[in-house]
Amino acid sequence: MLYQFGFNRETSRYEYGYNSIPTLNVVKAPGDTDWHRWSMLFDGSAYRLYAFKVGSTDTFYQFAYNRQTNQYEYGFDSIPVLSLVDIPANSNLTSMAMLFGQGDYRLYFQTL
Repeated sequence: MLYQFGFNRETSRYEYGYNSIPTLNVVKAPGDTDWHRWSMLFDGSAYRLYAFKVGSTDTFYQFAYNRQTNQYEYGFDSIPVLSLVDIPANSNLTSMAMLFGQGDYRLYFQTL
């Protein structure tokens, strides 16, 4: 389950449930989903959630928000399993960030 906070421009704070769905379920996740390494983005058509496979540095899972069920679902309207290649040796693989812009999806690692 995810807790959602919305930005309140009047207070300049992120507030739990403000202008948002307070709690969101994530369903059908593989048993080896690493919930310590995950990220989200919106690509103009779907809200997407990504999480690495436990113990993996190059395999991660994709979820999308299903408006009919009001939950994030593994493999819904998405490629369920994605791979990374050519990862620089000094990448900090403990966390990641995702971005969509100008028609392209991007994944980021910080350096060690």
